[in-house]
Amino acid sequence: MTPFVFVCACAVFCIIILLIYFSICRVAENVESLPRQQCCTLKAQQQQYRWSAEQGNADAQYFLGTWYFYGEGMPQDKAEAIKWFRKSAKQVPAAAQYFFGFCYFNGEGVTQDKAKGIKWFRKAAKQGDALAQYALGQSYFYGEGVTQDIATAVKWCRRAARRGYADAQDTLGWHYFNGIGLPQDRMKGIRWYRRAAEGGSVLAQTTLGMLYFYGGHVSQNQKAAVKWLRKAGGKRVAASARRVLLFRQRRFQR
Repeated sequence: MTPFVFVCACAVFCIIILLIYFSICRVAENVESLPRQQCCTLKAQQQQYRWSAEQGNADAQYFLGTWYFYGEGMPQDKAEAIKWFRKSAKQVPAAAQYFFGFCYFNGEGVTQDKAKGIKWFRKAAKQGDALAQYALGQSYFYGEGVTQDIATAVKWCRRAARRGYADAQDTLGWHYFNGIGLPQDRMKGIRWYRRAAEGGSVLAQTTLGMLYFYGGHVSQNQKAAVKWLRKAGGKRVAASARRVLLFRQRRFQR
């Protein structure tokens, strides 16, 4: 190799190294600025929503309320969240009505008033909001804010379950399986448990896992039991344990 060719090769090599170095620096700068860009994007979005909310847009009022409620991109202020939920709920968006009812029912940002919470749950439930339907059903089941009425509880639970809400599907499965508020039909109960488990309900996953483990009303299947119990345990072990204990109690009482 002649000296000239050697020098040219070294120069090319140095240029390649420099290009790689500057590329890495640029990537690093972009990564470092990403959270700041996301923050700026969220703030810009919130400013736009605030403007729309002040102009009376019900959806913007609802989203602004949720940001205040959870403290996302702004200081948490439940009283301010309530203000925007109220404005949105009065314009009939079901999601805002449910959240407004939730705040009153649980005393979040306002003085607790379960009767007023039920009123807003009912408004949202009649519009087809699954969370409100389930909340209303549970209120009737436990007699919180209303006179206990199992038949009405099942009615609202069924509506929420048919709209795909997993917790309602689990509860409907429980009603069928145990014959509470409905004629006992354990196979139908298991079908609802399975739908709920597939939808992510921890309680349904645990119940289904225990049914497969013990072979209770389904063919015993250790592989299926492990599958569902692992899914449940990976999300909320305490909730799974509570359902396991309840299941065992019911089983030994037979």
